[in-house]
Amino acid sequence: KLDLTPGSKWRANPENLPGPLTLLAVNAGANLVPVGPTEAKKGRVVATVYEDPTVNANPTKTVFVTHTHELWITGTGFARSSTKFTFEPPLNFGTDYVSSVFNRTHALISLMDGSKWAPSPQILRVTSIDTGPGPFRNFKPVA
Repeated sequence: KLDLTPGSKWRANPENLPGPLTLLAVNAGANLVPVGPTEAKKGRVVATVYEDPTVNANPTKTVFVTHTHELWITGTGFARSSTKFTFEPPLNFGTDYVSSVFNRTHALISLMDGSKWAPSPQILRVTSIDTGPGPFRNFKPVA
């Protein structure tokens, strides 16, 4: 099991995430022992590191139940091929909406024909985000 020291980061460059976490050496009790091809000092990839995702609140944005067809979500840590949002009221990906992530800070949510953002006028919230490794546990819902 690998543990991160509090206050540290697995990778300091979020612009290049997700990215590999490479193990170069292991302390087996005697000293550090190289891992992987020792001549090239390449190590072994042991995990994929994802940025902690955030979603920027936009409480002044008006989204009409059926008239608004697109909604931009901004934040950080979005991954192009794997980011999924969970909404309140509930929306089903592929049935009610589709999403396109343009970069790590911008995603476009498009409402499908015949669908509604909500059954009646109310606040639309992002309640969860999953950028690939599973729902981010420290996410706070935002409107």
